[in-house]
Amino acid sequence: KIPEKRRRGSIPAAVRSLLRRPAAAPSPLQVAREYGRRLTRPVAESRCDVVIAPMAARLVAFSEIDQPILSLSDATFRVMEDYYPSFTGLSDEVRAERNEVEQRALDKSDLVSYPSKWAANSAQRDYGVDPDKIRDVPWGGSLEPPENHIDWARRFPLDQCRLLFICLDWKRKGGDIAAHVVQELVRMGQPARLTAVGVSLPNAPAYTTFTGYLNQNEPHDRLKLLELLSTHHFLIFPTRAECWGHVACEAQAFGLPVITTNT
Repeated sequence: KIPEKRRRGSIPAAVRSLLRRPAAAPSPLQVAREYGRRLTRPVAESRCDVVIAPMAARLVAFSEIDQPILSLSDATFRVMEDYYPSFTGLSDEVRAERNEVEQRALDKSDLVSYPSKWAANSAQRDYGVDPDKIRDVPWGGSLEPPENHIDWARRFPLDQCRLLFICLDWKRKGGDIAAHVVQELVRMGQPARLTAVGVSLPNAPAYTTFTGYLNQNEPHDRLKLLELLSTHHFLIFPTRAECWGHVACEAQAFGLPVITTNT
């Protein structure tokens, strides 16, 4: 046991500095190589006929898979650069490695599918993917409308304009814009209310009700979400950055008009 007065001096300053530093995060290439190593054997042992890889460029890029690979994604890395906040301000090294992972995954895939021409065009333009192996297949929503009759009089009350906002990222999805729209409607003399699903803020904006997160896999939460989609006038979706936007598909399945941004 080192005496108290000698403890600090017994460890060199350079070593103490290293011990205080957080461990360096693995690089995108390191992560992809590790994922590929872990994926190869289970896929081989599964003896499956085809591998479907949704949002899985890091998994297939360095894998040694013999089966045909169908890759599904809503974007390429190139179109996400400096668009989404989490893809902004990356170092040149990280950008280069992320693009290499994307390129390897696309080269290894036998078929790639995107929900929008925006993403599909990037695969061809930015990564040289053969157009013959690209499919542009729009995605649908993950909620089915209720089979029971909708009470239209209840759905469209004339006393108040009801706007629905669903998100898990208040800032990127434009929650502040949605709240401002409702406040402006009220200021102009149109009674209005915003119902925000998925997030909660400590200080709720005026004329806004937060429901918190609703899990579609929980029957009670699912019914609540179905009710909200059936009793509001508009889905307001002023997103600042978006690849596809399932929530717009779900709203339209309920005949709910969508007010959104061109981004």
